[in-house]
Amino acid sequence: MPKPDFQSLLNSEFTWPETGDKLFVSPGQTLDEGTLTPHAWTRLVLMADGYREAADKLVDAVATESFLQSTVVYPIIFLYRHFLELELKYVLATYGRHFDQEADWNSHKLTDLWKKVRPIIETARNGTDDGGATDAVEACVKEMSAADPMSFSFRYSVEKGGKPMVLAFETVNLVNLRNTMKKISNYFTGLDGLLDSMTKG
Repeated sequence: MPKPDFQSLLNSEFTWPETGDKLFVSPGQTLDEGTLTPHAWTRLVLMADGYREAADKLVDAVATESFLQSTVVYPIIFLYRHFLELELKYVLATYGRHFDQEADWNSHKLTDLWKKVRPIIETARNGTDDGGATDAVEACVKEMSAADPMSFSFRYSVEKGGKPMVLAFETVNLVNLRNTMKKISNYFTGLDGLLDSMTKG
């Protein structure tokens, strides 16, 4: 889709906030309704899926509206990072107690979370060959952690003291990022099934 020209922007409808406007209203039974579950465990799963799916949609949007490349790249990377963080926290919170690991809701460091999850995976694998998948996931976790150590790099342009945030790279192949994150999502889905079967009963 071509970038809109300046004249079309000037001629577009321009609205201001009005008295009585609210952010959150009940939409009724319509297609634009968003449903929030009160169950925290279900919400954790939906959040992880939702962050990745939202990032996927933004990658698709860039493919058709290239002028978005310089704006949505930040939320895309942040959303994928947060998906990873929630997946690791889900494994620890759901299965950790069966493997002498505690839930960790405080850390935002992906590598710290992975160090607690990896022993769970190794115990569950019990020496079986996964074709290098676990090592590949670990490499990607470390790569994301190096790009965004504390979950701030793609949310803010400066650090807490005002020092400009130094980014790990200047460009990123968004389609490759999406495809790799899909593979990682598949890995965690399989891991969830394995751990669930091991810990039932």
